[in-house]
Amino acid sequence: MDNIKQQPKSKVVITKKEFDRIKQTVSNMVEGKKVQADQLNNSRLPIDLGIFLTGKCNLRCKHCFEWNEDGFLSAMDLVCANREIPLEYIKQCLDYTKPKKTRLYLWGGEPLLYSKFPQLCELLKEDPRWITLCTNGLLVEKKMEYLKPISENLVLLTSLDGFQESHELIRGAGTYQKTIDSIKLVTSMIKSDEFKGKQSVNCVISESMVGKLYEFCEYMESLEIDTLYICLPWYISEETANKMDQFFDIKFASILERDKNKKASWHDFKYHLDEKCVNDLVEDLKKISNHQWNIRVRFQPAVQLNEVSEFTSGICSCVQNKKQCLAVVNRMDILQDGTMSACKLFKEFTIGNLKDHTVEELWNSMKFQQIRKVLSKELMPVCSKCVLLYLNGI
Repeated sequence: MDNIKQQPKSKVVITKKEFDRIKQTVSNMVEGKKVQADQLNNSRLPIDLGIFLTGKCNLRCKHCFEWNEDGFLSAMDLVCANREIPLEYIKQCLDYTKPKKTRLYLWGGEPLLYSKFPQLCELLKEDPRWITLCTNGLLVEKKMEYLKPISENLVLLTSLDGFQESHELIRGAGTYQKTIDSIKLVTSMIKSDEFKGKQSVNCVISESMVGKLYEFCEYMESLEIDTLYICLPWYISEETANKMDQFFDIKFASILERDKNKKASWHDFKYHLDEKCVNDLVEDLKKISNHQWNIRVRFQPAVQLNEVSEFTSGICSCVQNKKQCLAVVNRMDILQDGTMSACKLFKEFTIGNLKDHTVEELWNSMKFQQIRKVLSKELMPVCSKCVLLYLNGI
């Protein structure tokens, strides 16, 4: 089977600011590799800061590992599930990472439902840094007065899972046009210089979009967005999830605890593609890869054609020949209850809570160092299905 280039070709010229960010990322990954290899104390500041603003969401998407019928938030009582991170915790994280101008990733839930969003934007005006805000787009127009003042360093990453039928099968009736209108609003405001940031789109592949992905790329190109991310579902098979149970209980026995009477969060990643559509999907990706686009089109992860079937099957095998994840030394993640987690996607990797410790104490804690030590030697079974491995791995 022919291979594809790691990413589709683009006519977009990289700006100086973008090139500087790339250089900084490479430099930080080299430094992170040394920290992991030498098992040094990670006293350096993180490159990335992820903040889970709120569990609240105005949609119930079928592929969501939080709020679908198998999601970990849907299993909680609503008070806990809808919890929001206190603004003071965000300020502590911003203050700690200010010398590095650490990149900020805001997510949820739906982050635009965060009740302190206006106050958060005021903090970000005072402490400008590169920000990615992940949103379903439904509240962008309503919140635009707060977004515009921070837009110079802002990427709105809007979820649009294909054309109307496919998108609404996943996200619900009436959502498609509202999301399209939001994307068009932002791109028009970019042209008029009212919004100074970028509009990108994230599309999770569904079976109904297989055979239509090239045309979808053409449509996104016509809307003049900055980047289209085409994402393979992050599916963890039951076999892989069970292997992760065993790995966790053995490797982290003296470091972390989990309630074995409850299923672990990695059992929630069940959304997947039927294996019957994989060959057609490969043809889609090949066609997209062989075209030169006027926007950036990126596969997540950047699979080769001969890796697509393996990745979508949910088995614990890494594509791109990844051997080590540097997210544990390069990225700080704070969940909506104030917990610092060593892994964004899995709540079992709790380091501690900001109500009891400072940001610095948790980031440089013995518990975090012990987790880093384990992961410097080998990947976990679920790592192969985590976006952070492919963004931060070697």
